[in-house]
Amino acid sequence: MNAQVIKSIEIPIVLYGIGYIRNLGDKELTKEQIESIRLLNKRAKLTSVRDGYTGKFLRDLGISDVHVIGDPAIFLDSEKTNQVVLDESKIKIGINVAWGD
Repeated sequence: MNAQVIKSIEIPIVLYGIGYIRNLGDKELTKEQIESIRLLNKRAKLTSVRDGYTGKFLRDLGISDVHVIGDPAIFLDSEKTNQVVLDESKIKIGINVAWGD
């Protein structure tokens, strides 16, 4: 997500339960990707991560206000997921961003 897109977001941003897993042989993040991560976290009202590794990764980038909450899916009961009721009178937007090709 580039800086122009991030800056255009007018609603509060909450980064919930994010995780960064770098596999052996993965390309290094580009300078632009690192700057996007910093900007997105700067604009976010809350940043929460699923593990200490991701928390350390963000803190190493200078992002200090990071909350480690664990994997938010840990308490999902797959038998009840089809019973989720959403308030259809409000718009909800979820974005999953994958850094890379």
